[in-house]
This record gives sequence, C-alpha cells and structure tokens, in this order.
Amino acid sequence: FWPENVSNFLLDGDFNCVWSSSYGKENVEKSFIITTIMNGDRGIQIGKLPKEEIAEIALKQFEKFYGKAVRENYVDTYVKNWSEEQYIRGTYCYAALNEDGARGIIGDHKGNLTFAGEYCMEDDFATITSAMRSGRKAANYLAEN
Repeated sequence: FWPENVSNFLLDGDFNCVWSSSYGKENVEKSFIITTIMNGDRGIQIGKLPKEEIAEIALKQFEKFYGKAVRENYVDTYVKNWSEEQYIRGTYCYAALNEDGARGIIGDHKGNLTFAGEYCMEDDFATITSAMRSGRKAANYLAEN
C-alpha cells in the first residue's frame, strides 16, 4: 500500500509525520517498517494509552488514506514514549508553521550561552549525526570563548 519511491509524507491527524524506516533497504516487502511521531499535548495524552490502543488510533488514521491494505499488512506496533527517558524527558524540537529560520537562530551562540542538538542544524536535522555535529560545534565554541 505504500507508494513507490516515497520515503515520507505528512498526514492530517494525530500521527502527522510518517516515514518509512525501510525506505531504500533491500527486502522491504518482508520487513517494511512505518515510523511516526506524535508531539505536544495530544502526544502526551495518547502516549499514556496501552500499545494496542495507540496502534488502533494509528491504523484508523492510515486507513483513511490507504484503505484496507493498511490493516491487511499490519503485523505489530512498537511504542517508545520518550517522556519516560530520564535524560530526554520527551523533549523534541520542531518548527511550527512559518518558523522556517528558527533552526539557524537557535543554533547561534549568545555570549557564553549556546544550544546543541539536532534541531539547531539547518541542514540534516532530525538525525543523530546532526545532533553530534551540533554538540561538537557548541563545545568548540565554548572552549574557544
């Protein structure tokens, strides 16, 4: 049911950013993985539900776009509630509508104050690599100033 040559897309609903973690990998027809994220107050609310209820909400939303094929191909759900992680506590930065330049502004240094993380990178954001690059950039700045 997933469109050919599509790695990700945005949907209208609770799970609005959806991507294929299997995109570009071999044997995807045997191990196709769809990943999504939910943020904000609604994410906190739904994140407290049992895995099966979260899966049902997601399946119903995806079925609106792709029909019965979603449920017919469904195998299992894995839920990671990042708010339960001691050092992360659910933090995830994302730009709201019309905040295109926010990443660059947050990534700028202000005296001895600097921020680091994947969100601070204008290119290649939302990756572990960009979080590490940003951390290195901030550490170098602080060491030099």
